[in-house]
Amino acid sequence: MNHDQMMKIKNFKYLNQNALKGKILFTGSSLMEMFPVCEIAKSQGINQVIYNRGVGGLNTDEFLENIDILLLDLAPSKIFINIGTNDITKERFGDQWMTHLMDNFGKIIKMTKDSLPDAKIYIMAFYPANLHLPWQTEESIQWMKLRTPENLAQCNEQLKEIAEKYGCHYLDCNAELVDANGEQKEEYAIDGVHMYANGYLNVFKVIKPYLQQEMNFRKIDESNYWDCMELEVDKSQEHFVADNKRSLVEAAFEEGLYTLGIYQGETMVGFILYDYDETFPGWSLSRFMIGKQYQGKGYGKKAVLEFLDYFKKKHNADKIYISVSLDNAIARKMYSDIGFQEIKEIAYTFSGMNFQEMQMVKEL
Repeated sequence: MNHDQMMKIKNFKYLNQNALKGKILFTGSSLMEMFPVCEIAKSQGINQVIYNRGVGGLNTDEFLENIDILLLDLAPSKIFINIGTNDITKERFGDQWMTHLMDNFGKIIKMTKDSLPDAKIYIMAFYPANLHLPWQTEESIQWMKLRTPENLAQCNEQLKEIAEKYGCHYLDCNAELVDANGEQKEEYAIDGVHMYANGYLNVFKVIKPYLQQEMNFRKIDESNYWDCMELEVDKSQEHFVADNKRSLVEAAFEEGLYTLGIYQGETMVGFILYDYDETFPGWSLSRFMIGKQYQGKGYGKKAVLEFLDYFKKKHNADKIYISVSLDNAIARKMYSDIGFQEIKEIAYTFSGMNFQEMQMVKEL
């Protein structure tokens, strides 16, 4: 490490002595250090305590050497981590750079899980880079030449696998950052790797739901069934999920159906029905919806991720199934991103209607 990096880490050591435990932490290398997350969050009405422990230029070996200061000492309740892009080089490990990177990343997550078992860990996908900016020098291109769309995609696939292995959340914030060639959009680019704040504003849109009040689940009963019945999806989505009124009637007269309201703070924003389905056989997330007035806020993916944690703790199950309409491309992609694997297509008739769906399963 250079003098500047050591100075920053020493400063963080002193700051940690007075930092509050159990708060939100963003940690990693320069891509995290340059993320003005505290300012953006405050300006958008989020009053949570957020610490940023990013240090520019760190690789995964250096992060491991300083993991106490950069992560563990803060004992955060939520951890957003982006580390490893400085390992994308052949300078130290030749063609084995990716193996070394992912081995170290796995060690970081394991150490964190062992030390902070109750913390929620959000592994952030590596951002896109751009090797074709008109103002780049030959020197800068050589420095980042391995950060191609193909290499970054391979890295992100492996990060997703690590997230699944250790029960973490994988967050891909890149949809609004990439151009038609899969590279970082020029309007966000400083040097092809680092971004201006306008790029980070797009990242923040994705992570914002995870910074807000905790999402929770409550059984549907006499105190909240009316709120549940009033929740509706958009008309264009009605053929993808049964009406909540029908689901509540089925749950009232059929054995083994569990109904939950999805709450953001004290507001019910969605509904879940799950059961043990002998046709799989196994547990099934049979109905899932977010009210139309609450869509577009990131609640859908967040609710599924939170539900999987809730469900595993409650039922100690090792997997859960879901069936998604073949026409519902958005839902299929969301479940795939979360880690559901497609099994097979099925077709059936129910109440005089024909359905074609994809069965999917998620290992817990």
